[in-house]
This record gives sequence, structure tokens and C-alpha cells, in this order.
Amino acid sequence: MLEDSPISDHVKILGYRSHDQSVAWLKSADLLFLPLHTPLDGDPALIVPGKAYEYLGARRPILAMGPPGDMRNFIRDTNTGLTASIDPYGRVVARLERKTRAPLTAPYAPTKVTTFYSRLGDWFAFLCAIISTGALIVRFTPRKTEP
Repeated sequence: MLEDSPISDHVKILGYRSHDQSVAWLKSADLLFLPLHTPLDGDPALIVPGKAYEYLGARRPILAMGPPGDMRNFIRDTNTGLTASIDPYGRVVARLERKTRAPLTAPYAPTKVTTFYSRLGDWFAFLCAIISTGALIVRFTPRKTEP
């Protein structure tokens, strides 16, 4: 799918890398992307993803896209990147430039629009949890040995 997209020349799929290798890649990036989905209840997101701290340590500009809340405030207050408000389809509707200390005024309200995530988002996580649990049970179930 990526190979056929117009951005294929700009994206590299690296697979698993050690933490030290990952940090080196972060430090070499031109821009670090930090997405966060809007909570289904429409309230502000009261979370700062762990990767935000890795990004902060890399000292590279950060493009944060997500709802009002702690992550957006973290990026704005540390002057480390851009903050943006997105609609349910991922379009930027408002943003603040880097090193701008101001409230981000953007249209924000719960919506009745059904997106892929609002229809199926949690099912993928549940399926992964079920498969992982099954794999652990199979792996650690004692087997009878023949005499």
C-alpha cells in the first residue's frame, strides 16, 4: 500500500529497532509527528503519550495533532512544536505556530459523524488482546511427556 502512495519516497519502514537506534532516528528527524485521537465522549484528552517525552529529549520540532487537553498544552508550554486541532477526518482546522504562547481557538464539539475509529477502533485492540492471551496460554500450558 505504501509503495503505491505519493509519499513512498519520503517514508521508510524500519521494523524493530533498539531504543538507542530509535533515539538516534528521532534526533536526526526534521519533524516528529505526535497524533492523538479525540476521546469518544468529546471531553479534552487528559493524557500525554510517553513518546512525547522521547520527542522532547530529541530536541526536534514536534507536530502535535489532537484534541484540546494535556498533550496539546504540553507541546505548547514547552515551546517544542506546533499544535493543531483536527476534525474527525484528520484535516487541520486550526493551529498555533511554534514558540507561540496563546490559546488555540478552534471549533470543537462532539459530533455524530461516524468515522472508522468510532465504528471499529476498539475491536482491533480487543482482537489483539484475545490473540495475545491465546498465544500465552498455548505457550505456557504444560505438555505431557511420553515415558
